[in-house]
Amino acid sequence: MKETEFKNKYFYWAIILIVGGLLLKTIFRTFYYNESIGITPMILQFLLLVFILAKHKFAKIGIIIWTILFLLLFSLIQLIQGIIKNFNYGINSSWFQYYSLISINIIAGIVILFYTVKTTKIVVVNKKQGSNSENLSHANNLNR
Repeated sequence: MKETEFKNKYFYWAIILIVGGLLLKTIFRTFYYNESIGITPMILQFLLLVFILAKHKFAKIGIIIWTILFLLLFSLIQLIQGIIKNFNYGINSSWFQYYSLISINIIAGIVILFYTVKTTKIVVVNKKQGSNSENLSHANNLNR
């Protein structure tokens, strides 16, 4: 049986907080603003959170795909849209907040992607072997 091993426990809890927080934000936006388009990201974030909590073998690839799509690609699309709007309507001070939020998403995406590649790996876990070794050690203690 394969599972994802997180070498850094702080990164493990940070990714749970990030995905969980974004899931709560998506749930709020979907139901409060009645945006049915938010159902797909909500389902994907929920599945990713379940994979991470269960340390499922698809957790690592799920984090990588989610980071590339939702944090990097969509942020770059928003950045390009903002630049096009600036050319059409001009630049004012309200755009600073817009660009700073996009920059935070891109930086967070790069950090998450880097840490996922560096600190997680897929390992083979044989749970039966662990119980057999316990039985053997218990049998050896009885024979002494």
